[in-house]
Amino acid sequence: MPYPVKKKFISYILLFFVLKAGCQEPRKVHLSGELSKLAEKGYLPGFAVAIVNEDGVLYQNAFGYANSENKKPFTLNTIQSVASVSKTTIGFSLLKLAEIGKINLGTPINDILPFKVHNPNFEKDTIRIIHLATHTSGILDTENSYDDRNRYFISKTHIDKEKVPEEWLTYFKGYKLNRALTLGQFCQNALSKEGEWYSKDTFSPNRAGTHYEYSNLAATLAAYIVEKASGQLFSEFTEENIFHPLAMKDTDWRVQEVDHNRLATSYLSEELIPTPFFGNNTYPDGGLHTSCNDLSKYLLEMIKGYYGKSDLMSAENFGQLFKAQLPDGVTQQNNQKKITNCGVFWMHAADDYLFHNGGNTLGGTIYMWFNTKTGVGRILMTNYLVEDKNSYLQFMSIWKALENFTQEF
Repeated sequence: MPYPVKKKFISYILLFFVLKAGCQEPRKVHLSGELSKLAEKGYLPGFAVAIVNEDGVLYQNAFGYANSENKKPFTLNTIQSVASVSKTTIGFSLLKLAEIGKINLGTPINDILPFKVHNPNFEKDTIRIIHLATHTSGILDTENSYDDRNRYFISKTHIDKEKVPEEWLTYFKGYKLNRALTLGQFCQNALSKEGEWYSKDTFSPNRAGTHYEYSNLAATLAAYIVEKASGQLFSEFTEENIFHPLAMKDTDWRVQEVDHNRLATSYLSEELIPTPFFGNNTYPDGGLHTSCNDLSKYLLEMIKGYYGKSDLMSAENFGQLFKAQLPDGVTQQNNQKKITNCGVFWMHAADDYLFHNGGNTLGGTIYMWFNTKTGVGRILMTNYLVEDKNSYLQFMSIWKALENFTQEF
């Protein structure tokens, strides 16, 4: 009879998934043991990891300390800056605005901006939104236009100027404390001919769309275009369209709004010099504060979007977000060898990976990748600026262990 057969079939299906989940448990235990041993090397104060796919979290764990001096554990809910991984939210925001008809990737930036931006080497050329989003605009990060004098500021709420470590001030020469600027003020000062620190050196000798050169300043300008096109602050737009829908409750652009009981201390060097809490005038390019738990939700949703299964935005616009946008012949200027092409603030790498990495000059490193063939993504975040050999080897060993875990998916 058909009913018992159907019931038996469903039982087999359920048994299959139970057995599959059970088979994964020994692998998870093994991975935890491997990561624990790597954590004992001690070059990274603390770190958290996650492996996800469109169905959910496959593995999460955290190791070490959010604050080494106080032995405060680093957890999945520890909050830290995720540096340039923040830029992926600019890409999503641009495509969300395209979906509602406010802009498109081909829109000239001067159609949106309240001030004019031209490459003085090519005055008649048109810089378009897609050029900003693929780091081919010809807008450069130079010492004059985009250094730490103007980019960062310390929140008065959390630290006195007199208490800033001398080593920290030495590291950031010329730093101006507490000089907070809006995105519009910053971009106009840097890119308008009437701007306070405008310089022709901020612009490439290459035409827009012809050379790839990673640019924080171009990303900041793209976020400002989101503000002008939407009529909202960039922080408000991303909260409304990303963080609130995904229940990312531990995520904020403003360090003063983050729960400081769960905020990781950031470190710069092997001597574990702590850096003070800081704000970022160009916050969309690298100032997002979040936890591994929240970032897992975000990456999971991006993977769903890649497969056309997200409610945040249409499949068509997610397709544009991840599509390889660089035409043949575009060359790289800054030795980003792992990048094979560029989506809209998402990078393409060999072996079918989409990714963005982040390294914060104030202390912190993060990798966020997913494989477009398997649909499995990885996150590794630490409260340490990974630059020296020992921390790099430890970081990459952890990253490889996560990769090995994903091979059977």
